Amino acid sequence: MDRAFLRWLETKLENLDISPAEYGKGGHYILTPMANSLLTRFETFKHNFTGSESYDLTVPRRAVIISNEEDQETRQLHISS
Repeated sequence: MDRAFLRWLETKLENLDISPAEYGKGGHYILTPMANSLLTRFETFKHNFTGSESYDLTVPRRAVIISNEEDQETRQLHISS
């Protein structure tokens, strides 16, 4: 599920500094502060998800949002099932 989240993030952030293809392949993987922050925030949503919720993920200040449909001013990405 984390890899699917990261693939989705690739379409939303210009400067995602973690490769979904490489993440979780085993062995050691060092996360950058931005990637660690995003995955930690997502973890909370993932553990509370029952199938119909939607969440607003606040992205770190250094993240560059691609999509015009997302809220650049509040620095949030909308996640829904």
